[in-house]
Amino acid sequence: MSNLIDTIKALPGLMQFKPPSADEIAEAEKKLGLSFANEYKEYLSEFGEVDADDIELTGIIPELNNWSVVDLTLRERELALECGYDDITNNIYAVEDTGMDGIVVWQDSDGYIY
Repeated sequence: MSNLIDTIKALPGLMQFKPPSADEIAEAEKKLGLSFANEYKEYLSEFGEVDADDIELTGIIPELNNWSVVDLTLRERELALECGYDDITNNIYAVEDTGMDGIVVWQDSDGYIY
C-alpha cells in the first residue's frame, strides 16, 4: 500500500465512497482529454472520493457530482479561459477546491501538484 493511501486512511473523520470501476476512470480521463497520474488512479480505485477533517478531494462518484473531478475541472477550465489563462487548461485536472479565495489544487499526469 502506498504512503498516499496510508496517509488518507489516517485522516480524522474520513468518509469515503464506492470506488469507480476502471471503465469509469477511463471515461473520466476521456471526458477531460488527459490521463490521470498513477497516484490519482490509485486513490480513485481505493476511495472514489474523500471527505475528511475539512479536506474534500475530488473523485468519481456517479451519484454525487459535488466533488467530481470531471465537473470541477471543466468548470475551472472555463473560468481560467475567461480570465485569460488558456495555457493551463488542457494538461491538468482539479484535485481539490479549497473553498478559500478561489484556490484550486491541480495535478498533472506526471503527478505534480500545482
